[in-house]
Amino acid sequence: MIGRMALFVATFLLAGCLAAPPKGPEYSAVTLAPAPADKALLVVFRAHAEPTGLAARILVGADEVMRLPQQAFGIAVVEPGDHPFALQWPPASATPGWEGSGSWAAGNTYYYELTGTAGRGFYFRSQLGETDARLADVKMRDCCQLNTEQMGIAGVLMTAPPAPATPLKRDVPLAVIKAGMLPKEVLDLLGAPDAVSSKYTGAGKNPFSFSADTFREYWEYAGIGYVAFSHNNYNNTVRVVETAEGDAPKRKVPDKGPAARRP
Repeated sequence: MIGRMALFVATFLLAGCLAAPPKGPEYSAVTLAPAPADKALLVVFRAHAEPTGLAARILVGADEVMRLPQQAFGIAVVEPGDHPFALQWPPASATPGWEGSGSWAAGNTYYYELTGTAGRGFYFRSQLGETDARLADVKMRDCCQLNTEQMGIAGVLMTAPPAPATPLKRDVPLAVIKAGMLPKEVLDLLGAPDAVSSKYTGAGKNPFSFSADTFREYWEYAGIGYVAFSHNNYNNTVRVVETAEGDAPKRKVPDKGPAARRP
């Protein structure tokens, strides 16, 4: 009886933490205003981060600057200089957060991606990683809507954004990309992709699988092929698993993990 009551209370508390999907405009339908001359602009996005049902609090110093549900982006205008930078999850979820720092110059825009893995509910890892501006643009076009709480914010202009950049002609063959490479190594060799897509693997949709390869991201390069990355479900690292000529898998999978992975 006591055990059932404890489970009911835990479920009730966690239900209050669940985040609604973003309701703002899609990133591909807006234009971001440039950073003010005397401030820095942070753009934080979350294409895929477990636990998928919870919103993450993003803090600069002691101040919360936004909350991000899955497939959302938000912006923050901050003072230039060095600042503590952190993310936190709802306390009732018992999910560990992340603490780091940022060094931002006035008049500049910085892009950060929130990533996270659940490790079958036992190895939670999450972080905010600074991201190449061109890569961030491609990823957000594929995934993200403006955080609901920031709808109407002055820094997001309801005007059509510039068209995606014309695909570059690349003379570097896919053969230079090797399994195990990090995204930065691929960026250094091929530059930002022309399109990005993602999906759960078969193991990611199987609650009884303990494979680390549960979610994949595909970087497509026009006229060359694609590079597939695996998001390790236990340590939140991302590495190349394969390359192939032709188009990347196009099937969009709803961003829902198996029930066993949800906290």
